[in-house]
This record gives sequence, C-alpha cells and structure tokens, in this order.
Amino acid sequence: MRWYRTFKLRRAVHDALEEIGSDTYTVSFYEDGLVIHTEEAQSAKEEAAEPAAAEPEQPEAESPADESGFRKIFPDEPVQNEPVEDTEITFGPDVKIHDFPEYFMVYLVKRNFYVIPKKDFSADETETLKKLFHV
Repeated sequence: MRWYRTFKLRRAVHDALEEIGSDTYTVSFYEDGLVIHTEEAQSAKEEAAEPAAAEPEQPEAESPADESGFRKIFPDEPVQNEPVEDTEITFGPDVKIHDFPEYFMVYLVKRNFYVIPKKDFSADETETLKKLFHV
C-alpha cells in the first residue's frame, strides 16, 4: 500500500510538471521583493484544435465511435486558459530563501516554494543575489 501511494504521488507530480515543462518563466528582482512572470506554451493539442484560417467550416458529420464504442454527443471545445497572473513576492518574515549549489529556493512559509536556477546567472549576478537574499 505504501509503495502504491508513493508511486501515485510521484506520477501525479510528474504529470503536473509535464504540463508546465515548456512554459517560459522570467523573474525580476527588486530591493524589497521579486516578480515571477509565466508565459504558457501552447500545447500540441491546442495547436491541433485551432481551425485553419483558410478552411470554410463544414457541417459536422456524425462523430465516429471511440475505442470504447461510444459516440460523442458534444464536440471537443478547445480549453481557453486565462493568462497566469504574475507572482509577486515581498521579502519579509514569511519568506525564507535557501542557497543551494545549483539554485536558490524561495520558500513561502506554509504555502509553497519557487526554484531559481543559478545556471542562468553570471558569477557576479549570483553574488549580488546572495547579498540581496541575505544568504
């Protein structure tokens, strides 16, 4: 039972990370906080679901049965995601920042955490961030 729960949890985390793996994240640093901006990548399913601009709409024929033998009553509608709002983090007592060899972990007490990889910063920038984060 313990093995199954661990497997199920890891699978759920893997699936969640797979969905956001191609998103683009940018971070802006300020003296009193930081802002994380997320730009969602368009998935292959969404790209395939978009109608071609030059094609005239055809009346829908009866939908074919899927592998279970059922026919869909309603057509698949592409999901329109709302843009992700920027995450604003103000430095204070509820924010802990840990320095690891390959990344900084910005930990919001009792809520969640963000990982800022160091590979995208020069050595001077990394030192400046350490001073800003007081780590």
